[in-house]
Amino acid sequence: MARPDLEAGQVLGGFTVEEELHRGGMATLWRVSHPEYPFPLLMKVPKIGASQDPAAIVSFEMEQMILPRLSGVHVPKFVAAGDFSTPQPFIVMERIKGDTLYGKLLDLPLPTTR
Repeated sequence: MARPDLEAGQVLGGFTVEEELHRGGMATLWRVSHPEYPFPLLMKVPKIGASQDPAAIVSFEMEQMILPRLSGVHVPKFVAAGDFSTPQPFIVMERIKGDTLYGKLLDLPLPTTR
């Protein structure tokens, strides 16, 4: 069953949805806030529905399992998740400031440095 789109001002899992940042083929990214987290947050919401690619669900579930186990300066900090038993699944993570890697796709392959 398709889930409704989020809108700015909604609260999901205690996080206030503020602004849509990106709408991709498999998920939508939102800027969110929460009083317990003083750093910038990003919420990833998968596209779910009869007309959507099932790979989006599998990829999202994999990310939910893997992200909490990763650490390091190059990895956004995992904050929270709502799984498929909730009305709307989501992942909340630290939002790392800077340019996205999406723009680098045009530059592929990138040189390696040693």
